[in-house]
Amino acid sequence: MKVSGLIAAGGIGKRFGAERPKQFLYLRGKPVIAWSIEAFQQVAYCEELVIVVPDGWQKTVEGIAKEFCRNIDYKIVVGGASRAGSVLNGLKAVRSDVKWVAVHDAARPGIYPHQIEEAILLSREVGASIVAMKAVDTIKIVDKEGLVIKTIPRSDVYLAQTPQVARVADLLRAFSEDENFLNATDESSILERIGIPVGVVEGGINNLKITRPEDLKILEVVL
Repeated sequence: MKVSGLIAAGGIGKRFGAERPKQFLYLRGKPVIAWSIEAFQQVAYCEELVIVVPDGWQKTVEGIAKEFCRNIDYKIVVGGASRAGSVLNGLKAVRSDVKWVAVHDAARPGIYPHQIEEAILLSREVGASIVAMKAVDTIKIVDKEGLVIKTIPRSDVYLAQTPQVARVADLLRAFSEDENFLNATDESSILERIGIPVGVVEGGINNLKITRPEDLKILEVVL
C-alpha cells in the first residue's frame, strides 16, 4: 500500500500573530513543520512527502526539507487561497503510482507515527479515516447571541484532527463534485458528502493544533 504524506503548511497564520507562519516557528529546537516530516518518515507505507507551502516561503522550506527529509523523496508545492485549495494543489502533485494520501496539518507537530499507520490501515479497510480526539467536556450548541440552545451527548462527539487518509481518486472526485469545497475545513467532510465511509482512529492531546501562542507552550511540555 503506497501512501503519499501531504503536509498542509500553506497558511500564513494571521490569528497566531507571529512574525512568520507558525509552522516555521521553533519548537524544542527545530521548526514546527520538521516534527511532522520526521514522523511520516517513520511510517513504512509512506513513499513520498508533498509539502504545501505559502508562496514566498519555498526557499525556507527547501532548507528545512534538505535537513530533515533524510530517507524520503519530497516535493514542495505552493498552496492556494484556502486550506482546501492548498490540499487540491498538493493532490495534483502526488506521484502517479501512489493511490492513497494522508493529509496532515503542519501545525500539528505532535502526531505519532503509529497513529498515522493506524489511520492508513483503517482507511484501507473502510474507505477513508481520520485521527480524532474523543470529547471529554460537556458539549453545548450556542446561538449567535452566545446563549445555549441545547446540550448534546459527548459520547457521540469526536474532535477531528489529522492525518486524514483517503484514496487520491476519491478526494479528487469529492472536490470536483462539491461546489463549496474551498470552504471545507477538513477532507473528511467532503468525502462524507459523496458517500465515502470515514473511520476514526483515537487521537489525543499530543496532536494538538497550534492556533494560539499558548498552544506552542503546551506542546513544549507535551513533547
